[in-house]
Amino acid sequence: MKKIISLSLLFAALFSFATKAQNTTLALEYYWLGDTQASKKLFEQSASQSPDISYYYLGEIAANNKNVDEARSNYQKGASNPEAVYSKIGLLKLDLKANPKESTKGLNDIVKKNKKEAMVLVEVARAFYENGLVADGDRVLAEARKNDGKSAWPYILAGDRFLKMGKAGDASGQYDQAIHFDAKNTVAYIKSAQIYANTNSKVAIEQLKEAIAADPNNLTANKFLAEMYNKYGFYPQAIESYENYFKRGDKSVQDMIYYGSALYFTESYDKAAASLKEGLAMEPNDRVLNRLLMYTYNKQGKFAEAQAVGEKLFQLSSNEDEESKYLLDDYLTYASVLKENGQAAKAIDQYRKAIELDKTNKKLYEELASALAKDNRLDEAGDELLKYVENAETKEAADYLQAGIYYYRAASNVSKSTDEAEKAKLPAYVEKANTTFSKVIELTPDSYQGFYWRANANALMDQDLAKGLANADYQKMIELLESSSDANQTRLMEAYRYFAIYYLYQFDANKNADDKAKAKDFAEKVLSISPDDETAKKIAEYLNQ
Repeated sequence: MKKIISLSLLFAALFSFATKAQNTTLALEYYWLGDTQASKKLFEQSASQSPDISYYYLGEIAANNKNVDEARSNYQKGASNPEAVYSKIGLLKLDLKANPKESTKGLNDIVKKNKKEAMVLVEVARAFYENGLVADGDRVLAEARKNDGKSAWPYILAGDRFLKMGKAGDASGQYDQAIHFDAKNTVAYIKSAQIYANTNSKVAIEQLKEAIAADPNNLTANKFLAEMYNKYGFYPQAIESYENYFKRGDKSVQDMIYYGSALYFTESYDKAAASLKEGLAMEPNDRVLNRLLMYTYNKQGKFAEAQAVGEKLFQLSSNEDEESKYLLDDYLTYASVLKENGQAAKAIDQYRKAIELDKTNKKLYEELASALAKDNRLDEAGDELLKYVENAETKEAADYLQAGIYYYRAASNVSKSTDEAEKAKLPAYVEKANTTFSKVIELTPDSYQGFYWRANANALMDQDLAKGLANADYQKMIELLESSSDANQTRLMEAYRYFAIYYLYQFDANKNADDKAKAKDFAEKVLSISPDDETAKKIAEYLNQ
């Protein structure tokens, strides 16, 4: 029994050691790839097993963030072991400017004692470079290349330096050298792929695939390949790569954002929602996760849930400028959700905010006008659409027509009202409609549309047809339609019916035979198009008595 327990403890210890060693390797990859948040977390986990290198890089992360006191504290923790090397480099680097002679000697002594350790020499070279001692850095980096012909790290550091100088081609050459000397160095492949990412996505993707082929057990390349696929819209491939990477059990908030967005764009909404909620469990106030979850719930038709997430999204504080902290689609999606939930007034506010972000976007004005119309604010709907039309570079008759129809509908509604205050608005609404339909006529004089709708608007001010306010427009509309080979028969019939009724009223009032003849003629024209039209049949019967 004791033997079994001892073996169990031994295996547990070995597993723990292997895991911590793996954490150190992974932390190094993340550090060199610029993901300091992930590397810091892993170095903190490996500090008890590998104190020297872990505290050194924790010090480096602090130093890069201009926190010198924290950097020194970490270096000192690592250097407390007499065998420490890396942390001593960190301390000497901090003192290099204040005490150049002694610190330079200390760094050179480390080089002499560690000639075969390329990574140690790379960090010494970095210490010189960061203090402006380029010649010393070049000397030590050359020593690292000479004494360890299988290490990629001297070439990676050289590539990083070229990249900072804006020499992407030279940097790429150094990364290629790194791969040549160590075909399993994932960092070299990824850095090389990142150079190509903005100019040749195909090459970038192929390099990441090569990294995976060279070391299938290293899943970091899958993470970067997934991000690359996601960036260029290859969403199914991104999903597959993320799922391979997640086998390591290592997920960040950013991973969940990218993975969730890939699922969203492939319309895998259930999986997207689950992924995004997993990310929100890590960081509940992440703006992008909340945004994507609102979008996803909206696509799923879960409007109550979408509204709840939307409310939270718009309550989140941001370090961005006020103008850019929310996206256009945030407002539009939230507005759509509010409309679905019967909250038109709130939706209208969101459309107005969207327009503030893009005052030239026609769709936004149309959406706002539609929401206002749905809320029975037809006059405002017309006003909002006209704001776009009047400021647009190209004036479209169809836009004026739609705005005019909103005014006409507003006029039509108040014309039926029993409220005197409401009814008093009729002349103003009709005037707005007339002015707008006149613009339609001006832009498309050969179309019947402007005449038809202006006639309808004027008819609202002449409901007993005593003044004939719509006559001129209906007459022009008939001329245009009768001369057209593909005339709109329904509209033509409406105009005929209008005149049949108009002249019938005139005949009843004045008993003028000419009016009777015209009424009968127009009634017959209606019946020639629609033999069962009840209004025309009654007029014809009445006049034939």
